[in-house]
Amino acid sequence: MRAGRDDLRRPGPRRPGRGAFAAAEDARAAQRRLHPARAAARHHEPFRDRDAGHAGAGARHAQHPGGVRRVPRPRRRWPVTRAAEVAALLRPDAPRTGLVCGDVGAPVRHVLIAVDAAPATVAEAVRLHADMLVASGGLDRLDGAGMVGLGHRLGASGLALLVVPPSPDRDECSGAVAERLGLVGARPLLPSDELLDTVVAFVPKPDVERVVDALAEAGAGAIGDYARCVWTAEGVGSFVPLDGARPVIGAVGEVESVAETRVEMVLPRARRAEVAAALRRAHPYEEPAFYLCELAPRPGRHGLGRVGGLARAVPLARFAAHVAARLPGRPGGIRTAGDPDRPVRRVAVLASASSAASPLRLAADADVLVTDDLPTPALLARPEGEADGPAVVCAGTWATRRPWLDTLATRLRPFVGVTVSDTVTDPWTLHT
Repeated sequence: MRAGRDDLRRPGPRRPGRGAFAAAEDARAAQRRLHPARAAARHHEPFRDRDAGHAGAGARHAQHPGGVRRVPRPRRRWPVTRAAEVAALLRPDAPRTGLVCGDVGAPVRHVLIAVDAAPATVAEAVRLHADMLVASGGLDRLDGAGMVGLGHRLGASGLALLVVPPSPDRDECSGAVAERLGLVGARPLLPSDELLDTVVAFVPKPDVERVVDALAEAGAGAIGDYARCVWTAEGVGSFVPLDGARPVIGAVGEVESVAETRVEMVLPRARRAEVAAALRRAHPYEEPAFYLCELAPRPGRHGLGRVGGLARAVPLARFAAHVAARLPGRPGGIRTAGDPDRPVRRVAVLASASSAASPLRLAADADVLVTDDLPTPALLARPEGEADGPAVVCAGTWATRRPWLDTLATRLRPFVGVTVSDTVTDPWTLHT
């Protein structure tokens, strides 16, 4: 027989020897059978409303036959992250933080990432109660009065401003655009040379792992998708400590021989000083024996632009429509130069045409070049013999840079709250 409401008020006769506590348990069991949702709310299942399909930014309730009961939902608390730490996450190799406005030690819990530092994005950051605005540029568009006005707005709102320009060596903007367009086998259009060194150190056997860990933490041993790559060989080291030395092993004036391990690791040339300092700190000897060798430059995995292919050839007009559908914020429209019926299969992407001296020559082997903007004289002044060069699709600076902001947001999300701005700050505001 199904339990009724009277059964909830009168749990029934107690079982012999079970006591009042057991009777209360029987009553709670009857409630759970009658109203499972109410019981779930009473037992504080904070995400039951989301699992049950009650979507929406403000979903906070669980439905049950007796009405609506509020379910507590815990609010995520971000750890305290300083402005300098945010800058280090976004600009790990930069000599300066890039903080234009604000204190490097100020706490940051919410960040707005935008293409440009402009009055519209500053107002958006203030509206969202953000602590920092991260912009990829925009300051070059402001004159003296504009800079002063922007500084007043930032100071009045207590908002920090961090400028993170795209790196020309890695050109992550072009990579993000190529990913949005679905290019297959995308690689750098102009690969940059990878400058590497090799560090060779001689370490006593018991200290090898500690020294290798220190070198890897300083940036050595990274090869492609692998880290802490090291080559070792066993040998014997011999030395004579002179007057004034304080040897860890051996005595002054006596020949000492020690079983040692030769350790070799590659490192970026830019990390040479950091790796050498880490080796000196981790090595047990007063004067560690090591040397650095420069390797010949080789084409790297990064570089300017991207070039890849489509799954199948399509007419230029259809490809331009594909670009318009995949890239955001195009108030000025998509401009295309070329035969609309021309088949397109191989695509070159150069998010910033100004980063290359001759964009059309660089993309000569492609069917089409997707870029931010290309002046008309550059289109008309094709070199002789290159009349059949690539078609050109210009999407605008904002549209070719906005996809990269999602990469920056991914780096920050484990540490702070992040919002990516979709406020279009291109100077072109209307297309008819």
